[in-house]
Amino acid sequence: MLDIKQYEPVHAVVEAVQVTPSNVAEVAGWIGQHGQNAVVVGVPAKVGLSGAYVDIETREGMARAMIGDWVVRDGAGEFYPLLTSVFPRRLQEYQEPEEPGGV
Repeated sequence: MLDIKQYEPVHAVVEAVQVTPSNVAEVAGWIGQHGQNAVVVGVPAKVGLSGAYVDIETREGMARAMIGDWVVRDGAGEFYPLLTSVFPRRLQEYQEPEEPGGV
């Protein structure tokens, strides 16, 4: 099962999932369910690169999420990849606000 969690940048809550060798097809399916992005799953042809990837059609053009990268869906429903090295600096896991007078 794909472990999609909510993450929040400074100004909005987004959904994100990290691409792993075992979930590439599920990530592609998640993006495809929303029908606005063309997704291709494949194996890089360049020498020195290996493993599967997800190509995502974004407003800025095609963007690639490699194994270890994150795929983020923002509040507007747009998908984009985010490098693993950048992810923790831009997003933190969403925490439900505590109810006033919590128990």
